[in-house]
Amino acid sequence: LHLLRVVVPALLLLAMHYARDSLKKQFATKQWETIFAEGLHGTNPDEVVDAVLDFSFMLALLTMVMLSMNFFVTHLATESESGFRRLLHVSGLSRTSYLCATAGVDGILYALLGISAMVMVASLVLDIRMVQWTSPILLVLLLAVWVLAGVVLGYVLHFASPSARVASIASNFVVFIIIFSA
Repeated sequence: LHLLRVVVPALLLLAMHYARDSLKKQFATKQWETIFAEGLHGTNPDEVVDAVLDFSFMLALLTMVMLSMNFFVTHLATESESGFRRLLHVSGLSRTSYLCATAGVDGILYALLGISAMVMVASLVLDIRMVQWTSPILLVLLLAVWVLAGVVLGYVLHFASPSARVASIASNFVVFIIIFSA
């Protein structure tokens, strides 16, 4: 399951790399040149390719945040069903320490590491315009808010569900809705 945290972003970024070349070839035809000249008021094909890749990259980041939320819900449900969380509390671990470790490491840190790696590859290798031209402070703030929203949503789904299976199904359903409505 943790292998998906590496494979999915790598595949998304690889697909974006090949999509750039494919879109540049596709948009270089005469048919698209007339569409750009008439319908988009002189926009050149490179700007359209960059816009498509910017949008695709934001969807890839959203996908990774939602995938991390799904893993987080699965982790919470597994701990809850196995009694591990109760065992930790009975053995003397404070609730604050447990929440910091669970939400901080498995929720926030893993998600931030994954999307930070994606942002670095997008900036250094793929030359994604949105990453290069956006203020780093604004980009970090946006990504942090997305990750925190994913962790809070994960906790809400877990605590509102009566069992681990229902939590997993609800998490998958929420991921499906968010990704396909974006």
